[in-house]
Amino acid sequence: LPNQVACVAEDSPVLNKMKAKKCKRAKAALVSALSKHVQATDHLLESLGHHRQESSLPTSLHALSKMLKKISIEGLESSLEQILNLPDSALSTTEFRLSGGLHKVLSLCNREVIKFPSVKLLQRAIKIVHRALAGSADNSAYLLCSSDTIVLFNMLSHHKLNGDPTSTELGGLLSSVLTSVMSSDLSEFPSQLLIRDCFANWAVHSNCFSSLLNMIVNLSLGCSNPGGGPGCHDSGGTNVTNVSLHQALALLETLTSFHGHQQTPVWEKPSWGGGVADWFKGHGYMGMLRVFGALMLENKQPSPSKPNNSLGEACSPGAIAESPVAMADTGSLTTGDLLELLVLAVKTLNNLAGLDLVGMQRCLGSEGAKGELLHLLTALLDFTLDSIEMIPTATNLLNELLLFIGNYSLECEPNQETLRYGKRPIVSILAQRIPSEYLFEPRLQQFYFPTLIAVTFNSPQNKHIVGEHVSLSSILSYASSDATAQEDATRESLKMRFVPHHLDQALEFLRDQNSMVTPVQDSA
Repeated sequence: LPNQVACVAEDSPVLNKMKAKKCKRAKAALVSALSKHVQATDHLLESLGHHRQESSLPTSLHALSKMLKKISIEGLESSLEQILNLPDSALSTTEFRLSGGLHKVLSLCNREVIKFPSVKLLQRAIKIVHRALAGSADNSAYLLCSSDTIVLFNMLSHHKLNGDPTSTELGGLLSSVLTSVMSSDLSEFPSQLLIRDCFANWAVHSNCFSSLLNMIVNLSLGCSNPGGGPGCHDSGGTNVTNVSLHQALALLETLTSFHGHQQTPVWEKPSWGGGVADWFKGHGYMGMLRVFGALMLENKQPSPSKPNNSLGEACSPGAIAESPVAMADTGSLTTGDLLELLVLAVKTLNNLAGLDLVGMQRCLGSEGAKGELLHLLTALLDFTLDSIEMIPTATNLLNELLLFIGNYSLECEPNQETLRYGKRPIVSILAQRIPSEYLFEPRLQQFYFPTLIAVTFNSPQNKHIVGEHVSLSSILSYASSDATAQEDATRESLKMRFVPHHLDQALEFLRDQNSMVTPVQDSA
Protein backbone atom coordinates (compact mmCIF):
# COMPACT_ATOMS: atom_id res chain seq x y z
CA LEU A 1 0.00 0.00 0.00
CA PRO A 2 2.68 2.63 0.78
CA ASN A 3 4.08 2.23 -2.74
CA GLN A 4 0.59 2.48 -4.25
CA VAL A 5 -0.20 5.62 -2.31
CA ALA A 6 3.15 7.13 -3.16
CA CYS A 7 2.57 6.53 -6.89
CA VAL A 8 -0.85 8.12 -6.80
CA ALA A 9 0.51 11.03 -4.77
CA GLU A 10 3.27 11.60 -7.34
CA ASP A 11 0.61 12.08 -10.05
CA SER A 12 -1.50 14.47 -7.98
CA PRO A 13 -1.56 17.94 -9.60
CA VAL A 14 -1.97 19.53 -6.19
CA LEU A 15 1.09 17.85 -4.70
CA ASN A 16 3.17 18.59 -7.78
CA LYS A 17 2.71 22.31 -7.12
CA MET A 18 3.88 22.05 -3.54
CA LYS A 19 7.48 22.58 -2.57
CA ALA A 20 9.47 19.36 -2.60
CA LYS A 21 10.11 19.26 1.12
CA LYS A 22 6.50 19.95 2.07
CA CYS A 23 5.29 17.46 -0.50
CA LYS A 24 7.54 14.72 0.87
CA ARG A 25 6.45 15.40 4.46
CA ALA A 26 2.73 15.48 3.62
CA LYS A 27 2.98 12.34 1.51
CA ALA A 28 4.92 10.44 4.16
CA ALA A 29 2.39 11.34 6.85
CA LEU A 30 -0.52 10.26 4.67
CA VAL A 31 1.15 6.99 3.68
CA SER A 32 1.91 6.22 7.30
CA ALA A 33 -1.61 6.92 8.49
CA LEU A 34 -3.26 4.94 5.70
CA SER A 35 -0.91 2.02 6.21
CA LYS A 36 -1.80 1.79 9.89
CA HIS A 37 -5.52 1.56 9.38
CA VAL A 38 -5.40 -0.80 6.39
CA GLN A 39 -3.30 -3.23 8.43
CA ALA A 40 -6.28 -3.53 10.78
CA THR A 41 -8.71 -4.63 8.07
CA ASP A 42 -8.49 -8.30 9.05
CA HIS A 43 -9.37 -7.38 12.64
CA LEU A 44 -12.43 -5.48 11.42
CA LEU A 45 -13.61 -8.33 9.20
CA GLU A 46 -13.19 -10.75 12.07
CA SER A 47 -15.28 -8.51 14.33
CA LEU A 48 -17.95 -8.43 11.63
CA GLY A 49 -17.94 -12.20 11.52
CA HIS A 50 -16.18 -12.62 8.18
CA HIS A 51 -12.73 -13.84 7.16
CA ARG A 52 -10.43 -13.33 4.21
CA GLN A 53 -10.90 -16.75 2.65
CA GLU A 54 -12.46 -18.11 -0.52
CA SER A 55 -16.09 -18.98 0.16
CA SER A 56 -18.31 -21.46 -1.60
CA LEU A 57 -19.95 -19.32 -4.26
CA PRO A 58 -23.27 -19.86 -6.00
CA THR A 59 -22.75 -21.16 -9.53
CA SER A 60 -23.38 -17.79 -11.19
CA LEU A 61 -21.04 -15.97 -8.85
CA HIS A 62 -18.36 -18.64 -9.25
CA ALA A 63 -18.49 -18.16 -13.00
CA LEU A 64 -18.43 -14.41 -12.48
CA SER A 65 -15.32 -14.71 -10.32
CA LYS A 66 -13.51 -16.54 -13.13
CA MET A 67 -14.72 -14.00 -15.67
CA LEU A 68 -13.38 -11.12 -13.58
CA LYS A 69 -9.91 -12.66 -13.61
CA LYS A 70 -9.85 -12.99 -17.39
CA ILE A 71 -11.52 -9.69 -18.23
CA SER A 72 -9.97 -7.68 -21.07
CA ILE A 73 -10.52 -4.16 -22.29
CA GLU A 74 -12.11 -5.45 -25.50
CA GLY A 75 -14.75 -7.39 -23.60
CA LEU A 76 -15.16 -4.94 -20.76
CA GLU A 77 -18.47 -3.45 -21.85
CA SER A 78 -20.20 -6.80 -22.33
CA SER A 79 -18.68 -8.16 -19.10
CA LEU A 80 -20.01 -5.23 -17.09
CA GLU A 81 -23.42 -5.70 -18.67
CA GLN A 82 -23.42 -9.35 -17.55
CA ILE A 83 -22.61 -8.30 -14.00
CA LEU A 84 -25.31 -5.61 -14.04
CA ASN A 85 -27.85 -8.23 -15.08
CA LEU A 86 -27.23 -10.12 -11.82
CA PRO A 87 -29.86 -9.54 -9.11
CA ASP A 88 -29.06 -7.09 -6.30
CA SER A 89 -29.05 -9.96 -3.82
CA ALA A 90 -26.09 -11.51 -5.66
CA LEU A 91 -24.04 -8.30 -5.89
CA SER A 92 -24.53 -7.41 -2.22
CA THR A 93 -23.42 -10.81 -0.91
CA THR A 94 -20.25 -11.29 1.10
CA GLU A 95 -19.12 -13.85 -1.48
CA PHE A 96 -19.02 -11.25 -4.25
CA ARG A 97 -16.72 -9.09 -2.14
CA LEU A 98 -14.49 -11.92 -0.92
CA SER A 99 -14.17 -13.36 -4.44
CA GLY A 100 -12.52 -10.10 -5.44
CA GLY A 101 -15.50 -8.66 -7.28
CA LEU A 102 -15.48 -5.20 -5.70
CA HIS A 103 -11.71 -4.88 -5.90
CA LYS A 104 -11.57 -6.00 -9.53
CA VAL A 105 -14.28 -3.59 -10.67
CA LEU A 106 -12.60 -0.68 -8.88
CA SER A 107 -9.20 -1.65 -10.30
CA LEU A 108 -10.74 -1.46 -13.76
CA CYS A 109 -12.14 1.95 -12.88
CA ASN A 110 -8.68 3.12 -11.88
CA ARG A 111 -7.25 1.91 -15.20
CA GLU A 112 -10.07 3.56 -17.12
CA VAL A 113 -9.53 6.92 -15.41
CA ILE A 114 -5.81 6.94 -16.21
CA LYS A 115 -5.58 5.30 -19.67
CA PHE A 116 -8.97 4.71 -21.28
CA PRO A 117 -11.38 7.43 -20.15
CA SER A 118 -14.85 6.19 -21.07
CA VAL A 119 -17.71 7.77 -19.15
CA LYS A 120 -20.11 5.03 -20.19
CA LEU A 121 -17.88 2.21 -18.93
CA LEU A 122 -17.12 4.03 -15.68
CA GLN A 123 -20.82 4.69 -15.11
CA ARG A 124 -21.61 0.98 -15.49
CA ALA A 125 -18.74 -0.06 -13.23
CA ILE A 126 -19.74 2.36 -10.45
CA LYS A 127 -23.35 1.29 -10.79
CA ILE A 128 -22.17 -2.24 -9.91
CA VAL A 129 -20.38 -0.94 -6.81
CA HIS A 130 -23.45 1.16 -5.94
CA ARG A 131 -25.70 -1.91 -6.01
CA ALA A 132 -23.15 -4.01 -4.12
CA LEU A 133 -23.29 -1.55 -1.22
CA ALA A 134 -27.07 -1.18 -1.24
CA GLY A 135 -27.88 -4.35 0.63
CA SER A 136 -24.70 -4.77 2.65
CA ALA A 137 -23.40 -2.44 5.34
CA ASP A 138 -20.43 -4.80 5.68
CA ASN A 139 -19.39 -4.08 2.09
CA SER A 140 -19.34 -0.35 2.85
CA ALA A 141 -17.28 -0.95 6.01
CA TYR A 142 -14.89 -3.15 4.04
CA LEU A 143 -14.27 -0.43 1.45
CA LEU A 144 -13.68 2.15 4.19
CA CYS A 145 -10.84 -0.07 5.41
CA SER A 146 -9.28 -0.67 2.01
CA SER A 147 -7.17 1.29 -0.45
CA ASP A 148 -9.97 0.94 -3.03
CA THR A 149 -11.58 4.02 -1.49
CA ILE A 150 -8.64 6.00 -2.90
CA VAL A 151 -9.76 4.92 -6.38
CA LEU A 152 -13.23 6.36 -5.73
CA PHE A 153 -11.82 9.70 -4.58
CA ASN A 154 -9.45 9.69 -7.56
CA MET A 155 -12.40 9.19 -9.92
CA LEU A 156 -14.34 12.02 -8.30
CA SER A 157 -11.41 14.43 -8.58
CA HIS A 158 -11.12 13.69 -12.32
CA HIS A 159 -14.85 13.68 -13.07
CA LYS A 160 -16.26 16.45 -15.23
CA LEU A 161 -19.89 16.98 -16.19
CA ASN A 162 -20.49 16.90 -19.95
CA GLY A 163 -24.15 17.92 -19.83
CA ASP A 164 -25.37 14.43 -20.74
CA PRO A 165 -27.30 11.97 -18.53
CA THR A 166 -24.41 9.45 -18.37
CA SER A 167 -21.80 11.81 -16.92
CA THR A 168 -24.42 13.41 -14.66
CA GLU A 169 -25.51 10.04 -13.28
CA LEU A 170 -21.88 8.95 -12.85
CA GLY A 171 -21.22 12.00 -10.67
CA GLY A 172 -24.24 11.19 -8.53
CA LEU A 173 -23.37 7.50 -8.26
CA LEU A 174 -19.80 8.29 -7.20
CA SER A 175 -21.11 10.69 -4.56
CA SER A 176 -23.63 8.16 -3.28
CA VAL A 177 -21.07 5.35 -3.06
CA LEU A 178 -18.59 7.55 -1.17
CA THR A 179 -21.37 8.73 1.16
CA SER A 180 -22.19 5.10 2.02
CA VAL A 181 -18.53 4.28 2.58
CA MET A 182 -17.66 7.34 4.65
CA SER A 183 -20.77 7.02 6.85
CA SER A 184 -20.55 3.25 7.37
CA ASP A 185 -20.79 1.91 10.90
CA LEU A 186 -17.41 1.11 12.42
CA SER A 187 -18.53 1.38 16.03
CA GLU A 188 -16.62 -1.81 16.94
CA PHE A 189 -13.43 -0.48 15.37
CA PRO A 190 -11.45 1.77 17.76
CA SER A 191 -9.59 3.60 14.98
CA GLN A 192 -12.65 4.67 13.02
CA LEU A 193 -11.97 8.40 13.41
CA LEU A 194 -8.40 7.94 12.20
CA ILE A 195 -9.72 6.14 9.13
CA ARG A 196 -12.27 8.82 8.29
CA ASP A 197 -9.75 11.58 8.93
CA CYS A 198 -7.17 9.90 6.66
CA PHE A 199 -9.58 9.66 3.75
CA ALA A 200 -10.90 13.18 4.36
CA ASN A 201 -7.29 14.38 4.09
CA TRP A 202 -6.90 12.34 0.94
CA ALA A 203 -9.99 14.06 -0.48
CA VAL A 204 -8.27 17.39 0.23
CA HIS A 205 -4.94 16.37 -1.37
CA SER A 206 -6.60 14.86 -4.45
CA ASN A 207 -8.65 18.03 -5.06
CA CYS A 208 -11.96 16.21 -4.49
CA PHE A 209 -13.58 19.02 -2.52
CA SER A 210 -12.98 21.49 -5.35
CA SER A 211 -14.40 19.06 -7.91
CA LEU A 212 -17.39 18.35 -5.69
CA LEU A 213 -18.25 22.04 -5.16
CA ASN A 214 -17.95 22.72 -8.90
CA MET A 215 -20.20 19.77 -9.66
CA ILE A 216 -22.82 20.97 -7.16
CA VAL A 217 -22.85 24.48 -8.66
CA ASN A 218 -23.12 23.16 -12.22
CA LEU A 219 -25.89 20.73 -11.28
CA SER A 220 -27.76 23.52 -9.47
CA LEU A 221 -27.60 25.70 -12.57
CA GLY A 222 -28.79 22.73 -14.64
CA CYS A 223 -31.83 22.32 -12.41
CA SER A 224 -32.85 25.91 -13.07
CA ASN A 225 -33.24 25.48 -16.83
CA PRO A 226 -36.92 25.40 -17.86
CA GLY A 227 -37.80 21.96 -19.09
CA GLY A 228 -34.57 20.56 -17.75
CA GLY A 229 -32.44 21.49 -20.72
CA PRO A 230 -30.77 18.89 -22.92
CA GLY A 231 -29.54 15.78 -21.23
CA CYS A 232 -31.23 16.24 -17.86
CA HIS A 233 -33.35 13.10 -18.09
CA ASP A 234 -32.40 9.50 -18.66
CA SER A 235 -34.22 7.11 -21.00
CA GLY A 236 -36.73 6.29 -18.27
CA GLY A 237 -37.69 9.93 -17.74
CA THR A 238 -35.93 10.34 -14.39
CA ASN A 239 -34.38 13.76 -13.84
CA VAL A 240 -30.85 12.58 -13.09
CA THR A 241 -29.69 16.17 -12.54
CA ASN A 242 -31.91 16.63 -9.48
CA VAL A 243 -31.03 13.21 -8.10
CA SER A 244 -27.27 13.68 -8.61
CA LEU A 245 -27.41 17.13 -7.02
CA HIS A 246 -28.89 15.65 -3.85
CA GLN A 247 -26.29 12.88 -3.83
CA ALA A 248 -23.40 15.34 -4.24
CA LEU A 249 -24.62 17.59 -1.41
CA ALA A 250 -25.13 14.54 0.81
CA LEU A 251 -21.48 13.59 0.23
CA LEU A 252 -20.29 17.10 1.06
CA GLU A 253 -22.21 17.00 4.34
CA THR A 254 -20.87 13.51 5.13
CA LEU A 255 -17.22 14.43 4.49
CA THR A 256 -17.48 17.29 7.00
CA SER A 257 -19.50 15.50 9.69
CA PHE A 258 -17.16 12.61 10.69
CA HIS A 259 -19.86 10.06 11.48
CA GLY A 260 -19.35 8.01 14.60
CA HIS A 261 -17.47 10.53 16.69
CA GLN A 262 -18.65 11.66 20.09
CA GLN A 263 -20.31 15.07 19.95
CA THR A 264 -18.01 17.87 21.13
CA PRO A 265 -18.93 21.44 22.10
CA VAL A 266 -18.73 23.87 19.20
CA TRP A 267 -16.04 26.00 20.89
CA GLU A 268 -13.68 23.03 21.32
CA LYS A 269 -11.44 22.30 18.36
CA PRO A 270 -11.53 18.52 17.79
CA SER A 271 -8.50 16.37 17.04
CA TRP A 272 -9.88 15.35 13.64
CA GLY A 273 -10.88 17.22 10.50
CA GLY A 274 -8.02 19.72 10.58
CA GLY A 275 -7.14 19.17 6.92
CA VAL A 276 -10.74 19.72 5.84
CA ALA A 277 -11.09 22.87 7.96
CA ASP A 278 -7.85 24.30 6.56
CA TRP A 279 -8.93 23.66 2.97
CA PHE A 280 -12.23 25.44 3.47
CA LYS A 281 -10.45 28.43 5.00
CA GLY A 282 -8.28 28.68 1.90
CA HIS A 283 -10.79 27.86 -0.82
CA GLY A 284 -14.04 26.36 0.32
CA TYR A 285 -16.08 29.04 2.06
CA MET A 286 -16.31 31.21 -1.03
CA GLY A 287 -17.23 28.04 -2.91
CA MET A 288 -20.03 27.43 -0.42
CA LEU A 289 -21.38 30.92 -1.11
CA ARG A 290 -21.42 30.01 -4.81
CA VAL A 291 -23.40 26.88 -3.94
CA PHE A 292 -26.02 28.86 -2.03
CA GLY A 293 -26.16 31.45 -4.79
CA ALA A 294 -26.72 28.78 -7.43
CA LEU A 295 -29.41 27.09 -5.36
CA MET A 296 -31.25 30.25 -4.30
CA LEU A 297 -30.71 32.82 -7.04
CA GLU A 298 -30.99 30.44 -9.98
CA ASN A 299 -34.04 28.65 -8.61
CA LYS A 300 -36.19 31.74 -8.30
CA GLN A 301 -39.49 30.07 -9.14
CA PRO A 302 -39.50 26.56 -7.68
CA SER A 303 -42.65 24.57 -8.06
CA PRO A 304 -44.87 24.97 -4.97
CA SER A 305 -45.82 21.30 -4.94
CA LYS A 306 -45.08 19.32 -1.83
CA PRO A 307 -41.99 17.10 -1.77
CA ASN A 308 -42.37 13.64 -3.22
CA ASN A 309 -39.23 12.45 -1.44
CA SER A 310 -37.86 11.38 -4.79
CA LEU A 311 -34.46 12.83 -3.96
CA GLY A 312 -34.28 11.28 -0.53
CA GLU A 313 -35.15 7.84 -1.84
CA ALA A 314 -32.84 8.05 -4.81
CA CYS A 315 -29.80 9.17 -2.85
CA SER A 316 -29.38 5.85 -1.09
CA PRO A 317 -27.26 3.21 -2.85
CA GLY A 318 -29.25 0.92 -5.10
CA ALA A 319 -32.23 3.25 -5.39
CA ILE A 320 -31.33 4.87 -8.71
CA ALA A 321 -32.97 2.28 -10.89
CA GLU A 322 -36.00 1.83 -8.68
CA SER A 323 -36.65 5.46 -7.72
CA PRO A 324 -39.87 7.10 -8.92
CA VAL A 325 -39.63 9.66 -11.65
CA ALA A 326 -38.42 12.91 -10.11
CA MET A 327 -39.85 15.99 -11.79
CA ALA A 328 -39.98 14.28 -15.17
CA ASP A 329 -41.87 17.14 -16.84
CA THR A 330 -39.81 20.06 -15.55
CA GLY A 331 -36.17 20.82 -14.82
CA SER A 332 -36.91 23.05 -11.87
CA LEU A 333 -36.91 21.85 -8.27
CA THR A 334 -40.01 21.67 -6.15
CA THR A 335 -39.99 23.82 -3.03
CA GLY A 336 -39.79 20.67 -0.93
CA ASP A 337 -36.80 19.34 -2.86
CA LEU A 338 -35.03 22.69 -2.65
CA LEU A 339 -35.59 22.73 1.11
CA GLU A 340 -33.93 19.30 1.41
CA LEU A 341 -30.90 20.47 -0.58
CA LEU A 342 -30.52 23.65 1.45
CA VAL A 343 -30.69 21.69 4.71
CA LEU A 344 -27.67 19.65 3.57
CA ALA A 345 -25.77 22.80 2.55
CA VAL A 346 -26.41 24.65 5.84
CA LYS A 347 -25.60 21.47 7.80
CA THR A 348 -22.23 21.47 6.06
CA LEU A 349 -21.52 24.98 7.35
CA ASN A 350 -22.50 23.91 10.87
CA ASN A 351 -20.25 20.86 10.59
CA LEU A 352 -17.37 23.12 9.59
CA ALA A 353 -18.09 25.37 12.60
CA GLY A 354 -17.65 22.27 14.76
CA LEU A 355 -14.23 21.63 13.17
CA ASP A 356 -12.94 25.22 13.43
CA LEU A 357 -15.38 27.80 14.79
CA VAL A 358 -13.00 30.77 14.67
CA GLY A 359 -11.87 29.90 11.15
CA MET A 360 -15.48 29.83 9.92
CA GLN A 361 -16.30 33.13 11.64
CA ARG A 362 -13.27 34.91 10.18
CA CYS A 363 -13.71 33.63 6.63
CA LEU A 364 -17.44 34.33 6.33
CA GLY A 365 -17.09 37.58 8.28
CA SER A 366 -14.31 38.93 6.06
CA GLU A 367 -14.78 41.99 3.86
CA GLY A 368 -15.01 39.88 0.72
CA ALA A 369 -17.64 37.50 2.07
CA LYS A 370 -19.89 39.13 4.66
CA GLY A 371 -21.94 41.23 2.24
CA GLU A 372 -22.81 38.25 0.06
CA LEU A 373 -23.46 36.10 3.12
CA LEU A 374 -25.95 38.60 4.55
CA HIS A 375 -27.85 38.82 1.27
CA LEU A 376 -28.02 35.01 1.14
CA LEU A 377 -29.07 34.72 4.80
CA THR A 378 -31.89 37.20 4.26
CA ALA A 379 -33.06 35.32 1.16
CA LEU A 380 -32.80 31.95 2.95
CA LEU A 381 -34.76 33.15 6.00
CA ASP A 382 -37.48 34.72 3.84
CA PHE A 383 -37.76 31.61 1.68
CA THR A 384 -37.90 29.32 4.71
CA LEU A 385 -40.42 31.39 6.67
CA ASP A 386 -42.64 31.81 3.60
CA SER A 387 -42.60 28.03 3.06
CA ILE A 388 -43.08 26.88 6.65
CA GLU A 389 -46.90 26.98 6.69
CA MET A 390 -47.23 25.18 3.36
CA ILE A 391 -44.44 22.63 3.98
CA PRO A 392 -43.84 21.81 7.67
CA THR A 393 -40.45 20.23 6.88
CA ALA A 394 -39.18 23.78 6.31
CA THR A 395 -38.71 23.72 10.10
CA ASN A 396 -35.60 21.58 9.51
CA LEU A 397 -34.00 24.31 7.42
CA LEU A 398 -35.00 27.03 9.89
CA ASN A 399 -33.39 25.03 12.72
CA GLU A 400 -30.12 24.73 10.76
CA LEU A 401 -30.17 28.44 9.91
CA LEU A 402 -30.71 29.40 13.56
CA LEU A 403 -27.86 27.13 14.60
CA PHE A 404 -25.59 28.64 11.94
CA ILE A 405 -26.39 32.26 12.90
CA GLY A 406 -25.62 31.39 16.53
CA ASN A 407 -22.29 29.85 15.53
CA TYR A 408 -21.46 32.75 13.23
CA SER A 409 -21.99 35.37 15.96
CA LEU A 410 -20.80 33.46 19.04
CA GLU A 411 -18.43 35.77 20.96
CA CYS A 412 -17.52 37.52 17.70
CA GLU A 413 -18.30 41.23 17.88
CA PRO A 414 -17.65 42.08 14.17
CA ASN A 415 -20.08 39.36 13.06
CA GLN A 416 -22.67 40.46 15.62
CA GLU A 417 -22.43 43.92 14.13
CA THR A 418 -23.02 42.73 10.57
CA LEU A 419 -26.27 41.07 11.66
CA ARG A 420 -27.85 44.52 12.09
CA TYR A 421 -26.73 45.88 8.70
CA GLY A 422 -29.24 47.01 6.10
CA LYS A 423 -32.89 48.04 6.01
CA ARG A 424 -34.02 44.56 7.14
CA PRO A 425 -31.32 43.41 9.58
CA ILE A 426 -30.99 39.70 10.33
CA VAL A 427 -31.49 40.51 14.03
CA SER A 428 -34.88 42.07 13.25
CA ILE A 429 -35.97 39.05 11.22
CA LEU A 430 -34.97 36.76 14.11
CA ALA A 431 -36.91 38.88 16.60
CA GLN A 432 -40.06 39.49 14.54
CA ARG A 433 -40.70 36.68 12.06
CA ILE A 434 -39.77 33.42 13.82
CA PRO A 435 -42.95 31.35 14.46
CA SER A 436 -44.41 31.53 17.96
CA GLU A 437 -43.84 27.79 18.48
CA TYR A 438 -40.15 28.55 18.96
CA LEU A 439 -41.03 30.50 22.12
CA PHE A 440 -42.85 27.63 23.83
CA GLU A 441 -41.86 24.20 22.49
CA PRO A 442 -38.72 22.88 24.26
CA ARG A 443 -37.47 21.06 21.16
CA LEU A 444 -37.54 24.31 19.16
CA GLN A 445 -36.37 26.54 22.00
CA GLN A 446 -32.99 24.76 21.84
CA PHE A 447 -32.38 26.23 18.40
CA TYR A 448 -33.87 29.69 18.99
CA PHE A 449 -32.97 30.92 22.47
CA PRO A 450 -29.23 30.03 22.46
CA THR A 451 -28.94 31.83 19.12
CA LEU A 452 -30.53 34.97 20.60
CA ILE A 453 -28.12 34.76 23.54
CA ALA A 454 -25.17 34.54 21.13
CA VAL A 455 -26.45 37.42 19.00
CA THR A 456 -27.00 39.75 21.97
CA PHE A 457 -24.00 38.91 24.21
CA ASN A 458 -22.08 42.15 24.89
CA SER A 459 -24.01 43.91 22.11
CA PRO A 460 -26.38 46.56 23.56
CA GLN A 461 -27.72 47.41 20.09
CA ASN A 462 -28.65 43.82 19.26
CA LYS A 463 -30.12 43.38 22.72
CA HIS A 464 -32.35 46.42 22.18
CA ILE A 465 -33.66 45.10 18.83
CA VAL A 466 -34.39 41.65 20.26
CA GLY A 467 -35.89 43.05 23.45
CA GLU A 468 -38.44 45.08 21.50
CA HIS A 469 -40.12 41.93 20.18
CA VAL A 470 -39.05 39.02 22.40
CA SER A 471 -39.36 38.87 26.18
CA LEU A 472 -35.83 38.70 27.57
CA SER A 473 -37.24 37.12 30.72
CA SER A 474 -38.42 34.14 28.64
CA ILE A 475 -34.84 33.62 27.43
CA LEU A 476 -33.55 33.81 31.00
CA SER A 477 -36.24 31.38 32.20
CA TYR A 478 -35.26 28.90 29.49
CA ALA A 479 -31.55 29.14 30.36
CA SER A 480 -32.12 28.60 34.10
CA SER A 481 -34.77 25.86 33.90
CA ASP A 482 -34.16 22.30 35.10
CA ALA A 483 -35.25 20.96 31.69
CA THR A 484 -32.48 22.92 29.98
CA ALA A 485 -29.91 21.69 32.50
CA GLN A 486 -30.92 18.09 31.71
CA GLU A 487 -30.82 18.44 27.92
CA ASP A 488 -28.94 15.76 26.03
CA ALA A 489 -25.52 16.79 24.75
CA THR A 490 -26.67 17.44 21.18
CA ARG A 491 -25.16 20.11 18.96
CA GLU A 492 -28.14 22.46 19.48
CA SER A 493 -28.29 22.19 23.28
CA LEU A 494 -27.23 25.18 25.35
CA LYS A 495 -24.38 23.36 27.10
CA MET A 496 -22.78 22.49 23.74
CA ARG A 497 -22.94 26.05 22.38
CA PHE A 498 -21.39 28.13 25.17
CA VAL A 499 -18.36 27.92 27.40
CA PRO A 500 -20.01 27.60 30.86
CA HIS A 501 -18.56 30.72 32.49
CA HIS A 502 -19.19 32.75 29.31
CA LEU A 503 -22.82 31.64 29.41
CA ASP A 504 -23.11 33.03 32.93
CA GLN A 505 -21.73 36.35 31.69
CA ALA A 506 -24.14 36.39 28.73
CA LEU A 507 -27.16 35.80 30.99
CA GLU A 508 -25.98 38.49 33.39
CA PHE A 509 -25.74 40.87 30.42
CA LEU A 510 -29.37 40.10 29.52
CA ARG A 511 -30.47 40.83 33.09
CA ASP A 512 -28.63 44.15 33.23
CA GLN A 513 -31.13 46.91 32.47
CA ASN A 514 -28.33 49.42 31.91
CA SER A 515 -27.00 47.45 28.93
CA MET A 516 -30.06 48.32 26.82
CA VAL A 517 -29.37 51.21 24.44
CA THR A 518 -31.12 52.53 21.36
CA PRO A 519 -29.19 51.29 18.32
CA VAL A 520 -27.92 53.49 15.52
CA GLN A 521 -29.14 52.11 12.19
CA ASP A 522 -26.25 50.69 10.19
CA SER A 523 -26.32 51.63 6.52
CA ALA A 524 -23.98 49.01 5.16
